[in-house]
Amino acid sequence: MLKRFRLFTIVIVALALLAVTAWTTSGSLAQGRQESANGHGTQLVLNEQGNTVRRQFSFSARTSRDGIVTGQAILRNPAFSGANGKTFQVKIEISCLNVTGNRAVIGGTVQRTNDPNITDSAFFVVEDNGEPGANSDMLSGVAFSSEVGPEACQTLDTSNFALFPIEAGNIQVTDGTSQLKNN
Repeated sequence: MLKRFRLFTIVIVALALLAVTAWTTSGSLAQGRQESANGHGTQLVLNEQGNTVRRQFSFSARTSRDGIVTGQAILRNPAFSGANGKTFQVKIEISCLNVTGNRAVIGGTVQRTNDPNITDSAFFVVEDNGEPGANSDMLSGVAFSSEVGPEACQTLDTSNFALFPIEAGNIQVTDGTSQLKNN
């Protein structure tokens, strides 16, 4: 009798888990797409003396099921100096993501920088052109604005951002539909 009770309990628990999985899957289909963009790498740029230097970047942005965007970006650009005379650096708290195909517009707020004059919203555009990313994927410069908030990434025209290939690294953009193909 005890063995039957244990078997019955195991079957009930398994059925409950299957029901929860089915409910969660159908719920995720009803929710908004879970877009994401992430990447890291380097770009070759010219500094003020005309020398080629490596601009380094890293970013991650994700839209959760409830539509909230989270992430951060870090940029180190030796092409120019911050106010303290050292290589320019900025950390951005990402709160806006707009994915269209293989391209994403990303917006956020400057959290830390060595240039005290930059305390604004920040925007940049990335383009995922497949694997491998080196010499194929593209990244724009960062545009700063004190006139609009990070949510403006939803309406920015990406043609206003010049894109340049990355020398090393990889950028990945997901529009959220690929996760639905297997369900």
